[in-house]
Amino acid sequence: ILPRIIAIILDSKDGLSQQYLMECVIHVFSENFIITTLRTILNVFTKLSQSVDVKGLFISILDKISKYLSND
Repeated sequence: ILPRIIAIILDSKDGLSQQYLMECVIHVFSENFIITTLRTILNVFTKLSQSVDVKGLFISILDKISKYLSND
């Protein structure tokens, strides 16, 4: 499902939409899924519109992974 979601996100050329959709991906999918697909997700960051706050997205992923690892 992730490749299809990524295609939808990248088809949208609007930075605000891309930002929102990437935040949704980060918050909706489980930590295990995010960790497993991290390389793919980070690769998407390089293809997003220049107006997207990639740093903020990266911080969101790190926060999610950090909270998950601290609960183990």
